[in-house]
Amino acid sequence: MMFHIASRMRYRKEKNRESGSYRPSDALTFFPGMADTFSWLKEGCCHARIVPVLSSRVLAIGACLLLLTSTPAEAVQFCNTNGGAGWAIPDNDPTPTTATVTVAMGTAVGPIQDVNITTNITHTYVGDLYAAARSPSAASAVLFDRPGVPAATFGCNGANLQVLFDDEAGTATTIENLCGGGNPSISGTYLPNTTLTAMDGGTVNGIWNIDVTDNAAADTGTIDNVCVDVQAAAITLIRYVSTFANCSDQLASLTVPSGTNVYYCYTVTNSGSYAFTIDSGGTADDLGADISGLEGSYAVGASVTVTSGPYVAGGSALPVGTTGYTAQVTASGVATGLPLTPTAAASVTVLAAPVAAAGNKPLYLTGSTGLSRTKPTTTTQTTINGANALQKWTLQPTLAKKLDFTNASIPVVLRLSRNNGGTTRNFTLQLATAGGTPAGPIGTLSVTNYTLTTTATEYAFSIPVNAGFNSLSLASDITLTLTNTTGAANRRILVDDTNTTTSYSQLSLDATTVINVGSVATYSAAYNGGAAISSIAPGATIYIRGTISDPFGDYDVTSAQFDIRDNLGVLQSTVVQTVPVTELPSNDPALAIFEYAYPVPVTGLGNWTVSVTGFEGSEGTVSHSWSTSFVVGIPNVTVLKSAATPRTVNTLVNSGENITYTLLISNSGTGYASSVTISEAISVFLKFCTNCQAGQAFSFTDGSPVSGLSLGTPTYTDRLAAPYIPAAGYDANVGGVALPMTGFMAPGTSFTLIYQAQTQ
Repeated sequence: MMFHIASRMRYRKEKNRESGSYRPSDALTFFPGMADTFSWLKEGCCHARIVPVLSSRVLAIGACLLLLTSTPAEAVQFCNTNGGAGWAIPDNDPTPTTATVTVAMGTAVGPIQDVNITTNITHTYVGDLYAAARSPSAASAVLFDRPGVPAATFGCNGANLQVLFDDEAGTATTIENLCGGGNPSISGTYLPNTTLTAMDGGTVNGIWNIDVTDNAAADTGTIDNVCVDVQAAAITLIRYVSTFANCSDQLASLTVPSGTNVYYCYTVTNSGSYAFTIDSGGTADDLGADISGLEGSYAVGASVTVTSGPYVAGGSALPVGTTGYTAQVTASGVATGLPLTPTAAASVTVLAAPVAAAGNKPLYLTGSTGLSRTKPTTTTQTTINGANALQKWTLQPTLAKKLDFTNASIPVVLRLSRNNGGTTRNFTLQLATAGGTPAGPIGTLSVTNYTLTTTATEYAFSIPVNAGFNSLSLASDITLTLTNTTGAANRRILVDDTNTTTSYSQLSLDATTVINVGSVATYSAAYNGGAAISSIAPGATIYIRGTISDPFGDYDVTSAQFDIRDNLGVLQSTVVQTVPVTELPSNDPALAIFEYAYPVPVTGLGNWTVSVTGFEGSEGTVSHSWSTSFVVGIPNVTVLKSAATPRTVNTLVNSGENITYTLLISNSGTGYASSVTISEAISVFLKFCTNCQAGQAFSFTDGSPVSGLSLGTPTYTDRLAAPYIPAAGYDANVGGVALPMTGFMAPGTSFTLIYQAQTQ
């Protein structure tokens, strides 16, 4: 959506100069209705009245041969009212009040060929006022200087002034000696005090200033409106980038995840006063896109758009990072200021596809039998006698998905102590797996004559991994077994799982399959309802879901962080969710789904991005992120209706003949359309058919891409607009039908409905 502060309109104007465009010195009635402006070629050396023409022709007058060709120039007008408030003019103050007009005629603009200034001033004594204009090139002209002075000491005592200042004004006078009795006191088209031609050849685009001073006491007023009317050659080249093929969101920059389809749209507009041509070969684009469709002739106001794409974000044309491409065209012609070569750029930032997370996966001894990703919170001491007694700690639940780890040997830290019998112990540590593939010992370590104390202390060991055991399948368990091989049974080993603060008995896996954000998607309603959407209306709520998995199960997914950035890349919201909306789906115990309901602001139309980061375990050291984008936009649904009869020549129909109606419904906006209902009023001259479309009232044909809608159940009213249940076939009592569509209509899609009626 675009807003323009400066208003613009076009009009034709005439000029009197030594060469170029002319107007007749007095009316010539034998060319009635013809234009006042034209270019001319004079052969010979006589003087003659120049006759206006609409098309090229030769006219002989006396000894002169004139070739007359119409070439009207169109001025473009830019105005400002200061938001409707105008600019207050202080009483008797030599400091000027400056009204400004910002002129932006095009991407590339030639020099000024002609300029006029309009002032609309409310003031109770116009004889107090002085006004001058300044162009962006700093050229200036006095518009008026205290009208009525010096003929009257204090000048014109009339109120208000509405004047167009034009060097070619037909009145051929300034307003210095004018003072009418009406309201406004002075109005019309007049010469400025000093010529505006001083501005010709200067810069068009920029800030124009109109300076007004009040030079006598007792009266005040306001500059209500000022306008600048400019003639110049100008061209506007715009390049948009979008996830929509028609670039309806009008973005100059875009941030998207890898894999997104991206389109470029190029528009050339003749925004100036003279026609031009983009010749063959006069277009270029460093993206390599074919924009030759912009070539051709452009009358004043003409506009052409071409599109290119899709380009896949993350591919060779749009690699990860920010890529900017520039397009250029060359506008040629005979007008002063041509050729013009505007450029337009658009940039795309492609977010890298997240690299699969990897990191350390500690498994904690919990109590006397458990291995877990959750740290124990109380101390449990397990006693293992000598003479080959053993204790096992087994992972529960089993793996929820495949676990890969890179360890050549697995670090194990145990909090060990002994009883009072002897100081050394012999034992073996073995890691094994069962329940999946492979099954058997992961690795074994034998320890002899190991000195222990009577105080629980951390001891570090390293268990070598057997070949083929670095990848464990779904449903595998992991068991750590400690066998006390010390000869005497009373030579006990004591194992503490934790000291409850900083020390834990654990083993560590350098895992390459850890937490994973598998998808981020946006929905129209909360889980587990709603439809997946890629666009949302301003002010609505969008539901963002992150699906996160972990090899040890959803319990190891501790939180999800949602980061939302607007169409300018500014972070608008960060929220951390610690409770998933669902766990342990029956088909995948590794999954947890987190959701954030985000109320979209009413501003910021365009492409937004959202990133979801999943965190695992209690260590806070391993995370994984994924992102997606959605468009904040507004739907624009239109209906094109046509009718067809069996007749091919005479389109008039007789009583009892069938008419087939076709409705093409399109959403050309950037937002999804919800609650789409098609309502049709049935003429009293028609009988509506309730079953002519394969047994139904309507046939539905989806477009490509699909709309996201399906047929609902129609409801009917009679000729008095009361609810009505129609008969099968043609029913003359149907006065109206409403067809609700099911689903959300995606932007850039369409569908077709057909129904049949019969003349009565």
